[in-house]
Amino acid sequence: MLEMKYEEDKNRIAAYVGDKMVGKVLFTVDGDVWTIDSTRVEKEYRGQGVAQKLIKAAIVTARGKNVKIKPVCSFAVKEFERVKEYRDLLFEE
Repeated sequence: MLEMKYEEDKNRIAAYVGDKMVGKVLFTVDGDVWTIDSTRVEKEYRGQGVAQKLIKAAIVTARGKNVKIKPVCSFAVKEFERVKEYRDLLFEE
């Protein structure tokens, strides 16, 4: 079973199956803005929606912390374009 964890000390949202990390979203924190730098999923877990679930977990966490998101990695950019409900968190310079 896939479990998402916000690991604040590592600036990431990680996806676990049991004790094994199978994916992660890495972000840089600058005040009340998170810049999503990277979305990674282990090869054997690709194509199963893990990356989308990671971005969604980042969105839920960001909303709870009242921060904006600046998507930089290509997958995060595509998700912000695809899912209209995320756009209220989009950081605009």
